[in-house]
Amino acid sequence: MDLSKFNDPSTVYSKAEKVIFGPELAKGIRAMAESDSEECLAKGKRNTFGLGDPGSDVAFKIARVGLFGEFAVSKYLGLFHEMSPHRKGPDIAGILGVRTAIGHHKSLILRADDDPGLPYVLATHVDGEDFVLLHGWAVGRDVMIPAHLKSVADRPPAWFVPKSELSLMCDLFNFLPENTWRCCHNANFPF
Repeated sequence: MDLSKFNDPSTVYSKAEKVIFGPELAKGIRAMAESDSEECLAKGKRNTFGLGDPGSDVAFKIARVGLFGEFAVSKYLGLFHEMSPHRKGPDIAGILGVRTAIGHHKSLILRADDDPGLPYVLATHVDGEDFVLLHGWAVGRDVMIPAHLKSVADRPPAWFVPKSELSLMCDLFNFLPENTWRCCHNANFPF
């Protein structure tokens, strides 16, 4: 089966939003991910989900793709992103989770320790591209249902939410608390 069509953003999902990065911003995100991977290697730590040996290409790629996704959601919503890969809790503004997958054909994946009360955005990115696709969002409790729960390989069970069940990105503006924009927006932040 030819899977190349799944990485063609025009055929992936019609309601996805495309966030494009300039070369300098992309370079900065890559440098931040590399720094994070080196710090993990120095401390003997793995990335958040224990994938890839510290400092390996896999760990670096996961850190880089995750930062691209988080930054794309921040850019789309006009919110400041603290760019700290070692923070605890929600990814953006203390109120929003971002799950970034490698490849545009992926689903939103939530794990047992994810906060069911948070909204989560599915972002996808392919190495070397200058854009991220934002496929939609869902509140954890609404999609952490038995029908989505699966075990893959030797990983703990997780909820795999199809893109077709995600809300449109533009609807996220109405869902987030009104004070989000006053507290988190930084008009001078260089997007």
